[in-house]
Amino acid sequence: MGRRKLLIDLAGKPLVSWSIDTLLTIPNLDELVLVVHPQDRGRCGEIVGDLSDRVEIVTGGRERQDSVFEGLKSLGRREGIVIVHDGARPFVTQDLIRSVVERARAGVGAITAIPVRDTVKRIINGKVMETLPRKLVWSIQTPQAFPGEMLFRAYESAMRDGFYSTDDAALCERMGYPVEVVTGNHENIKITTPDDLLYAEWIVHSRRLHVGA
Repeated sequence: MGRRKLLIDLAGKPLVSWSIDTLLTIPNLDELVLVVHPQDRGRCGEIVGDLSDRVEIVTGGRERQDSVFEGLKSLGRREGIVIVHDGARPFVTQDLIRSVVERARAGVGAITAIPVRDTVKRIINGKVMETLPRKLVWSIQTPQAFPGEMLFRAYESAMRDGFYSTDDAALCERMGYPVEVVTGNHENIKITTPDDLLYAEWIVHSRRLHVGA
C-alpha cells in the first residue's frame, strides 16, 4: 500500500481518522499522540484540524519501534497507562481499548490477539521443520496497553541494546514483564494490501446497512 496508506480514503475519510475518532471517545484519555512520516505532517495537521488541542503530531523514525519511541518521549509523564495502536487498524473498538486498559491497570502488559484459523508450520529454507499446535498460536493485534513505567523501561533497554521487534509486547517480554492476552476481533484488521482495503470498505458498507435496517 506504500508509506502514505494512512492517508488513503476509506469510505469518505482518511484511514487514520477512523482510529483517531474512536480513541477520542475514551473517557479519561489525557494525551493522544499521532506519529507520522515527516512528509505527512502537513496533511495530518489538516486531518486533525480543530482537534489539534487534543491530538499532538510527532515525527516518527526509520522503523516502527523508532516511531513508537518518539511517541513515548513526547508524552508528558511516564506514569499511568499507555496505549499503542496501529493507525492502519481502522476498526478498533471502545470495548477492545477498555479491555486492555483494565488489564494494564493490574500491572501487566495487555495485548489483543485472535486464535489462528489455519494450520501453522515452522519452515526453514523451504523445508517443513514441524507443525505447530494451532491452539497455541495466536495472531497479535493492537491496541496494546501497558503501565507507562514498564513500557518506558522496556523501550529504553531495547534502544540501548539495539534490540528491535515489530511488537511492543516483545520488548516487555524481553525484560521479564508479564504480558496477558485479551481476545481481539476478527474485524480489527490491519490495512496492508489493496485486498485489505476492499474488505474494509465491505465492513463499513455492511455496518451501514445494519444500522439502516
